Amino acid sequence: MQHPLYNSSFDDLLTDLSSDVFNDPSQTLLLEKDTYIQSVLNTAESLKLFDRRGNQSITLFLPVDEHSFTTNTRFQFEYCWNRHTFPQKLMLPSEHSVVQLKTLMNITYAVYQFQGKTFIGTSEILLYDADYDTNVSICLIHDVLVNLRVSNISSFACVMVGRQEEEIYIQFDTFKTCELDRMTLHYELHRSSDRTIIGNARVVCDLSDQKLDVTIPMIQSKQEVNFWLHLTMDAMNIPIASWLRPHTMMLFPSVHKECNVCIGDFTPQRVQKNQALWIDGSGFSLLYTKVSLSGQNAVVYTCTPTLIKCIVPDCGTEQKELLLEVSNRDFCVTSRNVLLYTGRSVNCTKRKAGDA
Repeated sequence: MQHPLYNSSFDDLLTDLSSDVFNDPSQTLLLEKDTYIQSVLNTAESLKLFDRRGNQSITLFLPVDEHSFTTNTRFQFEYCWNRHTFPQKLMLPSEHSVVQLKTLMNITYAVYQFQGKTFIGTSEILLYDADYDTNVSICLIHDVLVNLRVSNISSFACVMVGRQEEEIYIQFDTFKTCELDRMTLHYELHRSSDRTIIGNARVVCDLSDQKLDVTIPMIQSKQEVNFWLHLTMDAMNIPIASWLRPHTMMLFPSVHKECNVCIGDFTPQRVQKNQALWIDGSGFSLLYTKVSLSGQNAVVYTCTPTLIKCIVPDCGTEQKELLLEVSNRDFCVTSRNVLLYTGRSVNCTKRKAGDA
């Protein structure tokens, strides 16, 4: 006998709701992975990495492959946990926006939409449950999050000087070679005080163990800088994973602020007082380059990194050979060839416009 208050439409509603839940692929996936999720949370709590009763909210990005979240040792588990845990509740971005979030591993990942799917780094987000548990949001993702790791960080100096060069090696743990073909790796040096970029470069990623040559720019005063690595997806031109070196770097001006100068050729070969002399080469500096002919300074009126235009000084009235010297304050180079000085003077007001 049915209860007097029984309403058949209520049974129909429950049937519809159950059907919706179990026919929803994402909800089915969540139910299938619930034991796995609970196991990870319990292990983290037992290792005191997380307190469910605390006030700290987290978002856990969990790969659907249960074997990819390594739990063999405490170190391995903590390593995976820190890389995949964001210490806040995630707000998914809209279609034309990008969210940058930093996990406990100090790696910043981009959350974005691409071709109708939502991604974090290079991994597709298959399911997002913002209220899985008290203070816990769950994101089930297709693959583990890419890891940017400097394998020789201990030899990467924190104190460097201008124009100093260092080699660092980047490992992209678990990254597929086919994915690297679509990526470029960038480094940036940001001034700590105002985040101004004072140096950067990029290389095409082609190996899982990538060498990166870091060159410190020429600076005029002491600088405190932050070092950033960015893994950029070429298709969207956004950094999908970034790493900030946890140590502030100190940069000092080099006593050799300028690179070595090199004299290639000069014209004309025979010169007179007040005549225009053009010098080809490399390493010239507008601020510091000086030209002298057998000890007499020439007036430099145009200077680029590869060309100097100057006026021949007064070297007397006799014909003689002159040594051509070019200096960049710290470096001085003497030309292998000599100039023939005729001793005659050229009237500056009658020089052709082409000489200037």
